[in-house]
Amino acid sequence: MVGREVGQIFPEATHEHGEVIFEARNITVEDPAVPGKLLVERVGFTARKGEVLGIAGLMGSGRSELLMAIFGAHPGRKSAEILVDGKPCKLIIRMTRSNTALAS
Repeated sequence: MVGREVGQIFPEATHEHGEVIFEARNITVEDPAVPGKLLVERVGFTARKGEVLGIAGLMGSGRSELLMAIFGAHPGRKSAEILVDGKPCKLIIRMTRSNTALAS
């Protein structure tokens, strides 16, 4: 009915890996209320062209703090190395009433 054998219900797909377009290294985020307490410690990841990256974890695991630190919105101390297209970058979110802009 669908043009393939019954044994091929889930055919294996092959995809090429794109180049790395975003890389975060050694992200560390400190709790602003408790100096010295780390909410996120030495986390890193890469995203390749064409990929969708998801951040998952239980409540309290540091997901929001991780992303807020990358975008400069976390109030506590943070450190990280961010690369966009292989070049060091500091990401800043600037919000206006009409839109949100990403500046590097």
